[in-house]
Amino acid sequence: MQSFFRKTLLILLMTYVMPFVTKGQDQLPDTSGKRVTIMKPVDSLFQVQQHPSIYGAYAGGIMDSEAIFHAGAAALKVPMLVRKIENRDWVFYFYCALLLFLSFIQLAFDRYFADLFRVFFNTSLRQKQIREQLTQAPLPSLLLNILFFISGGAFIYFLMEHYSLNTRYSAAIEILFAIGGIGLIYLGKFIFITLLGWIFDKKDASENYLFNVFMVNKIAGLVLIPLGILLAYSSAGWKDVVITLSAISIIVLILMRVVRCYAAVSHPLKINFIHYIVFMGAFEVIPLLVIYRLFLRVIE
Repeated sequence: MQSFFRKTLLILLMTYVMPFVTKGQDQLPDTSGKRVTIMKPVDSLFQVQQHPSIYGAYAGGIMDSEAIFHAGAAALKVPMLVRKIENRDWVFYFYCALLLFLSFIQLAFDRYFADLFRVFFNTSLRQKQIREQLTQAPLPSLLLNILFFISGGAFIYFLMEHYSLNTRYSAAIEILFAIGGIGLIYLGKFIFITLLGWIFDKKDASENYLFNVFMVNKIAGLVLIPLGILLAYSSAGWKDVVITLSAISIIVLILMRVVRCYAAVSHPLKINFIHYIVFMGAFEVIPLLVIYRLFLRVIE
């Protein structure tokens, strides 16, 4: 380190002092009879070979010959990683459109929203009264189900992105696949439960069951919107917190759905809770596990 500073000081000396140093004899007489001492040439003092450079003749010699500076050497090509910034503006516009869609539903069907939350948090009302209040408006029910498919598909996409589950498709295709997958699952469930109710002459039980399933889905669609926004824009550390919060919210909704659906079908079907759990495992859990396994094979 001392050698570096010493050589740097020498370069500064040569650069700024040399123009004022005059080569010649060590001593010259002046007109007054006195003798004036003149500085010796720098090249004789420091034994530096001159070299043409932008730093000056003497400083250029130091810059070219010393290993510390070695300014005359060929330039080294150092490989650099180019940072590629992904354009994420589409996330902002996607959620703006989703929130506008939700705002339209809320403004157009304000009464339906009020009844939906009142029924969801009020367990004292009978199932028949619930259906009469909400089934009279099929259009907002359909729109909220579509909202659940979209928000759920977007949440699944950002969850896959966090865990680096790459399907080698673009973001739009992956989100469409997720939305379409959720839609097909619940469409198949709707057709299957309706057919079971028709075959076994238990139409009221099947309608009550489907009503509670899609009612919980509507609330889940609303909950997944802010959770999806947080998951999309959070840093790596905070994403784990958002995922934990999302898991707790989904588990609570699933438990509420299990309890409500059991209360809807226990009386007309005359089944106990054990039979209901077996039904849930056979027709709810196992198909989802099979779909999950197939999905893992696709992305591997």
